[in-house]
Amino acid sequence: MPPTLSWFPLLVFALAPTAAAQGDLAKIAVKAKSLLPQPRLQSTLIELEVQNRGALACEPTLFSARWKNAGGEVQERLVERVPLPRVDRAGRSVPPQKKLAYWISVPSEETLELEVALREALFHAKSPADRAPVIVGAVLETHAEHEGERMQTCSIALENTLDVPVDVVLRARCSFPRDGDTLLTASLRAGAKGAFPFRAQPTMLGWNDGDPHFVGLRVSSVELVDWSARAPADAEAARELLLPAYRAWLRWEEGRPPLRGRYRYEARSVYDPQHQSDEGSFTIDASGAISTSSTRGGSFALGPRELEGALYDLLRLSADELARENALVRVAPLEVRIDGPGRGRRLRNPGEHETEGLGAEEAALRMPRPTFPILRVHEGRICGERHDGAGEGDPWTPRSLASGYVIAERSYAGGARTESYAYDLLGDLPVLLRYAYRARHANGETLQEKVLLLDRWELTVDEQREQPQVPTGPAAELLRRHWERLYRYPEGPCDLRARFAAENPGTDDTWVGERKVSGSLVIHGFRGFRSKRSSWDDLDIALDGERASDRSAAIAFGFTDRLVMWKGRDPAALEDFDVLFRGAAITWDESAGRFSITGSTVKSVHVKGERITALVFRGEGLSRITWTEQDGRLLATKIQTGEETLSAQWKKVADGWYLPVKVEFQRVFGRDWGPERYELLGASILSR
Repeated sequence: MPPTLSWFPLLVFALAPTAAAQGDLAKIAVKAKSLLPQPRLQSTLIELEVQNRGALACEPTLFSARWKNAGGEVQERLVERVPLPRVDRAGRSVPPQKKLAYWISVPSEETLELEVALREALFHAKSPADRAPVIVGAVLETHAEHEGERMQTCSIALENTLDVPVDVVLRARCSFPRDGDTLLTASLRAGAKGAFPFRAQPTMLGWNDGDPHFVGLRVSSVELVDWSARAPADAEAARELLLPAYRAWLRWEEGRPPLRGRYRYEARSVYDPQHQSDEGSFTIDASGAISTSSTRGGSFALGPRELEGALYDLLRLSADELARENALVRVAPLEVRIDGPGRGRRLRNPGEHETEGLGAEEAALRMPRPTFPILRVHEGRICGERHDGAGEGDPWTPRSLASGYVIAERSYAGGARTESYAYDLLGDLPVLLRYAYRARHANGETLQEKVLLLDRWELTVDEQREQPQVPTGPAAELLRRHWERLYRYPEGPCDLRARFAAENPGTDDTWVGERKVSGSLVIHGFRGFRSKRSSWDDLDIALDGERASDRSAAIAFGFTDRLVMWKGRDPAALEDFDVLFRGAAITWDESAGRFSITGSTVKSVHVKGERITALVFRGEGLSRITWTEQDGRLLATKIQTGEETLSAQWKKVADGWYLPVKVEFQRVFGRDWGPERYELLGASILSR
């Protein structure tokens, strides 16, 4: 290491970040050029060589590292070269057809079989200046308070010569608390000049205050090795990324009629021998206010707050309210931070800035690190949340419903805690059928579990609907003839009785680890599967074998959820032509073999020969359908939407009644999900 640097030479730097250029990560190669283990610090400094084979300047922002430690355990880390935001900035960049070195560090002195990769980068049409706009001065001894005790530490004189914030990485030689080299980071406000304090020694490149176990930092020399300047945030880019995905996420819109229904609740915890159980009724008024009434009369009664928490997604702010009450900031290519009270209506999810509580001098130097929630968007859907720049965050699993989507699962702390949700439709209104929470120990043992079942949803006032409008357009009658060839379930109601068997490969926690289940079911008031109406009044499931009551309830609802999953995709569950296409305008393109529809949830219908081959719902992908014909009506035997595939075998169980008695689900929630299968055995329909 060189001795302490005097004022860092400075070239004039005018920050004028170019508009986001579209580069290709595949043209950027990364390799570890040198490794500098720091045994006393239990970390390793890694010099990376980044080679740019593209035509645009490339600024790396996020790396990943994977290695084996001395014990042979595989370790993985995301390593941020810059803090959030990782967009709207310009810093040290690799020119086209050139190489450049970058420094990172990881918390391991052994990095066997090290693999590094570039996860995110910015591309600039013109390379930013290659000299840092920051002046580094002397290392100064100082003192700070830590857990009530005064300790010696250090600060480094830094000056940001720009009128925008700059993030810098410093390589420092440390003498205390551990001898060795480390990478220090600092986020400087625009024009900041002063002694920047460093209290703890980091074991990994990051944008916090170092490892709290290694406090009392003393530095003998320092060198600036990396920098990146921030530009003003592009507010419109944040809105364009988040708001369409937020609007497609189903919620209860204003003007919804009041609702009521029935609930059942079970909760167990290894920390509390008292098993909590309750059932009763609930009402939800048009404003979202909830009341509950227990019919069990025990020592525990479910309160409105618990029900409100389960219904959080449906009660959240509208997209317009979200944008009005918060500042939306794009912080990564697919991520937007919500600076403000969050997306709740009564339940808030606030954040803060981590400069709160600092002294005035330090706060004037340091850029704040907001901890407001960050939402991740992928393919037009929100798929995760986090509160800082490190790690992957907490993944969400979206699932299609009607013309939008709902969140079917949230996973926290690497899967240690999960929340799952099952929804259905009451008319056009999404309603929650099941909420489950589970916390697990690292050994897989369940520590806490809650299951909330909601059924018998109904509107408490009659909806005032407009008079039905007939479908119009030059091709309306032609589409009607095709549509009326599809099988429709009779109206019922009736009772459906059957034995069932289901199997799964263990890729969905809904089954609580059981890969094969069987039992019997009775569906009371069965009206056939209906996509936008209630399909039954009540459903009773009796499982084969002995289990704890909460486990039986979870598995029974898992099977119910598969029935709901099928009916949400079954063409026979769609409404009659005049209902589904009410008020729609329909045209026919013979060359494309396609009906185009405006004013309906169905966007287009594809036809080949005399059969419908595909449906496209607004906000969703194309669903290809394969049919079998029975009694002159078409029954769907395969439905393919993207990578998702559902297959069914049908059987006539009564006059006019056909049922999908064997169903297989493949890749419904991603490539690694399923396949799952269920079968109805000896199904019979009993008229009421």
